[in-house]
Amino acid sequence: MTGSKPETGGDLVGVTIFGGIAHFPSRAGERVRHLADLDPTLVAELLTAAEASDLFTCPDLNGAASFRPDARTYSIRLVHGGHSRLLTVPEPFEAPELAQLVRTVRRCRA
Repeated sequence: MTGSKPETGGDLVGVTIFGGIAHFPSRAGERVRHLADLDPTLVAELLTAAEASDLFTCPDLNGAASFRPDARTYSIRLVHGGHSRLLTVPEPFEAPELAQLVRTVRRCRA
């Protein structure tokens, strides 16, 4: 996992979290993991969550939610199977599928 430069090769998942009560801009760099380095069960969960939330086809949601100073915004990047997407998801989540996607992506960081 990296915290400074995003990695560019292969299937990967990345997340950047902005905002919230304890936001530290210097620690807000993208965290990237190669799917091959993750547990296969977690990868299957991630791909299922991505499909359920229409990650590769849904419109970007940045600015769709009302602004809250304590809310976080997640920038999710997924590269898999010839598809690539960077999606910005603000809190509160519009759909339970997006909430599940964010939870799963956050588990990939560790």
